[in-house]
Amino acid sequence: MENTPGSMLSDAERFLTALQQLLALDMSDARQTLNEAAIILSEILQAEKVDCFILDDDQRMLFALGTSETPLAHKQRAIGMDRLPLANGGVEVGVFQSGHSYRTHHAEQDPQMLIGVTQGLGIRSLLAVPLTIATKRRGAIVVSSTEPGRFTDTDLTFLETVAYWVGLLLYQAALQERVATHERSQERLDAALLTVLHHDISVALDLQRTLLSTLQQGTDGPQTPISHALKGIAHMQRLLTTVHEVRTGQFTTASLSRQTIDVIPLVATSIAAVSTPDVPVLLECDLESLLLTTVPPLAQQAIENLLDYAVEHSPQGTPVQVSIDVERDAADEPTAFLLTVEDAGPPLPLAGPLSDQEAKHQPISVRQLGVMMYLVEHIMTVLGGDIAAERGEPQGTIFTLRFPLMNTSVAATVAAPTPLLVYHDQRSRDLTDAEWQQIQSLLPAPKEQGRKRSDLRRVINGILYILDTGIAWRKLPRRYDNNVTCWRYYICWQGDGTWRRLQQQILAQRTPPTTR
Repeated sequence: MENTPGSMLSDAERFLTALQQLLALDMSDARQTLNEAAIILSEILQAEKVDCFILDDDQRMLFALGTSETPLAHKQRAIGMDRLPLANGGVEVGVFQSGHSYRTHHAEQDPQMLIGVTQGLGIRSLLAVPLTIATKRRGAIVVSSTEPGRFTDTDLTFLETVAYWVGLLLYQAALQERVATHERSQERLDAALLTVLHHDISVALDLQRTLLSTLQQGTDGPQTPISHALKGIAHMQRLLTTVHEVRTGQFTTASLSRQTIDVIPLVATSIAAVSTPDVPVLLECDLESLLLTTVPPLAQQAIENLLDYAVEHSPQGTPVQVSIDVERDAADEPTAFLLTVEDAGPPLPLAGPLSDQEAKHQPISVRQLGVMMYLVEHIMTVLGGDIAAERGEPQGTIFTLRFPLMNTSVAATVAAPTPLLVYHDQRSRDLTDAEWQQIQSLLPAPKEQGRKRSDLRRVINGILYILDTGIAWRKLPRRYDNNVTCWRYYICWQGDGTWRRLQQQILAQRTPPTTR
């Protein structure tokens, strides 16, 4: 087959297309990538079979790691020609050993050809180029056809270029395997070392706990320094166990035993464990009970770690503020339990120079805050939740743990006759259906364009809650609309007279419940 100007242009276009397809292949799986590359080459070169032969040092043979899925390739595997012992010789082995490329139009006339190639497979045209990986010859790429005179010198040059790319691919795969092997070995070593440390530190903590318990027998009251020390040791033991379980891979979804519990007492217990006279932890909660399906020990560990971090980073005499709320969807169904913890410590550092406005909204990665917060993030991920952090005003940090409520087991609880949530804050009440019907006509008409309008009944209930209770806007429970949204509507309605009309119509006659 002779090359002409027209065929050279066609070759350039075909080869460019092939290279684009090869470079677009996913490199994560070497065998799969080579199989896909063999298919591309067989189509571009109009070949009936493409093989990437790799040396097996132990068995001293070449074996086909990547092969095009064609009838001739299936026949090759059936007669065992996908494995070529070096001792049997043949053109493929010769190209590998010599490092010289090979092309023939009539394979049946070459005495170096194996009988299985010419008679068993009926090969007539063949290209073979050496495959080099990291400066060492490790195999050969072979392109075959049963048609005589199929391939050109240009085809051979193109195949040599492809062989260079395949060599880089296999070298990359080998490096990745070495790195993975090293990491697995290092992880096993780390796990073994951590197990030893876990045992030794646990023994030391047990000894200290025993000594302190003996000393406590002569003291009274739960707030003595010894009782606080015992609480600290118990917390440290749980933290140590959690670290060990995380690093040794004992936290798996299948191994976790979930239970439906009332999370309010769990939070109260966690607060009692970390609160101190110097930095008290204050809880604001409008709920009497909240059922949550979770893994209680892990949930408690995450909450205590977060509270412990907040107490540690708050100045003496400044309390840590904790609030419990429920996230709801558009249908007012509970979707998540929210635990917000706000400390008054120094603001956390942010990456890069930022303005005050940018810093306010810049998310904070809790992993940079130490091992306790790293464990909180890991535990929340295992439990299907998450943790968010943002800078407080004017200082401090606001953390929010989000535990999902709506899964199969909790959905049944929500649908049960007994309500999932029981509110006990009687300082404010929401609008009745009758009151809402009376004031709807007084509200401004929605804009024809722009963002979707907020649920104005929830907004008004939120404003009323603020006015009835006197709490800060940022403390508005999340069962109402976003606190910023409620504040903006309140300011806007005061400015355009809407709020005055609402008061005249119904709100002035509305009697809020008596403050407890």
